Amino acid sequence: MTIPELCKNLVEMNRFCSYAYDFVFSLKPVRKWMDNRIKEKITYLKTRKHMRFMIETTGICNAKCVFCPYPNMKRPHIPMSDEIFNKIVHRIKEEGIIPQVFDLFMIGEPFLDKKIFERIRTLKESFPNSRIQIISNFSVSDDAIVKQIVESDIDFINVSLNAANSKRYKEIMGLNYEKTVANINNLIAQKKQRKKKLKVCVSMVIYNNEKLRDVIKFLFQWAFKADSVRLQRAVTWTNTVSVFNLLGKRSTRVMYPCEDLFDRMPILSNGDFALCCQDAEGMIHKNILTDPIWETWQSEAYNRIREIHLSDSLKDFKTCKDCFGTNTCRVHWLKRNV
Repeated sequence: MTIPELCKNLVEMNRFCSYAYDFVFSLKPVRKWMDNRIKEKITYLKTRKHMRFMIETTGICNAKCVFCPYPNMKRPHIPMSDEIFNKIVHRIKEEGIIPQVFDLFMIGEPFLDKKIFERIRTLKESFPNSRIQIISNFSVSDDAIVKQIVESDIDFINVSLNAANSKRYKEIMGLNYEKTVANINNLIAQKKQRKKKLKVCVSMVIYNNEKLRDVIKFLFQWAFKADSVRLQRAVTWTNTVSVFNLLGKRSTRVMYPCEDLFDRMPILSNGDFALCCQDAEGMIHKNILTDPIWETWQSEAYNRIREIHLSDSLKDFKTCKDCFGTNTCRVHWLKRNV
């Protein structure tokens, strides 16, 4: 666990740290410094076709996470067709876009996609300098999948475990805790044995009546096993999921625009463009089969939300004001340009 990651975890799990974090970022010198950095990075992104992509290769999931919009989604739970996946690859090449990262996840469970490893190979062959990242509940894994992961070109895998014990895991996700933990341990052991550069992260969404002692227990369980451990308070998924948190509502005293709106484009399993990683239904109303990527990225649908994020009205914008993108992830603007 890196120092920045530890700091973010403390902000997510501790009310005092959260207030201290907000206080620091509300100071005028810090605010000015951040504003300049944001302007600089947005200008950089506007002049170069550098983008991150989030591709939901399947909209099917086996978990029943209580903090996820999946059970009540209006769009069909379907795998991404070859036509849509190949169109994404074709358009990126045709439009001269330089993909920095492919996040192969969204609402569905990536390893339920029977073609996931074939698609990873296609992306790496087509864009060898791009990173491949996956978030998975990892419950459907087995020895064969672990072997393919270790032998593949996946750069980073985040296992969304979300609990420190079997009872809570069942309540939160409706899955078998012991099986998932065994899968994670197997993955860590295999990647160490084969000396692979694959980074393994284990994460926890802090939901509703989560006890602080269980959050601390989770950190100690994985801090010395995984490459990193991440905590994240549950969010409302653009007001489609009801959540309550022991830390209370996020502060709206100081907010920053979400970096994802400026450099990461999500594409759902049906080919629809989504606003961000929290847009489960696809509020852009454009589709990869009919609409170019770069033209869509510069369209009014995205720019209208970006303008809100860059204005004082962000504090009153219910869709985004309680999301981590406008709160604890503000430090992402400090990352260097690529």
